[in-house]
Amino acid sequence: MATKTIEIREGSVEEFRSDAGVLLVDHFCEVARDAGVRKLNPDWEMFETLEGLERLMILLAYQDNQCVGYCVSVLMAHSHNKHQLQLHNDTTFVHPSVRKSGVGLELMRCMEEIADDHGADCVWIAPTHSKLDQVMARRSEYVGTHTIYSRRAK
Repeated sequence: MATKTIEIREGSVEEFRSDAGVLLVDHFCEVARDAGVRKLNPDWEMFETLEGLERLMILLAYQDNQCVGYCVSVLMAHSHNKHQLQLHNDTTFVHPSVRKSGVGLELMRCMEEIADDHGADCVWIAPTHSKLDQVMARRSEYVGTHTIYSRRAK
């Protein structure tokens, strides 16, 4: 009996753009609060700049050589303490066909290892009442520190 295994590996901006391109569209359509008003338009130049500075961490999840998920974070100094490093998650997405299989948790675990390797705090922004919010609330090593409110530009 063949089993479908998931492989998580570090990737580049080029791989993120090419391998996860369709997933970016799926992700945007699923969660964008202003889809239909604004279009998906990633700032690839910014991603490339951060990659060149070794500040962009990209994890890609593959099943049978097909990208089924990603997790992208930015390594940065805390704006009020330049000696405190933080790894801020920018975006995470897992294709619906492989959700509930542990892919999302494995992407998180691997990103936490990257944070640990850099001596950085790991920061996740979880949409209120989302699955990620529920997961983070149960993890004793994390503490809620902020509530974030968003307002659309006029």
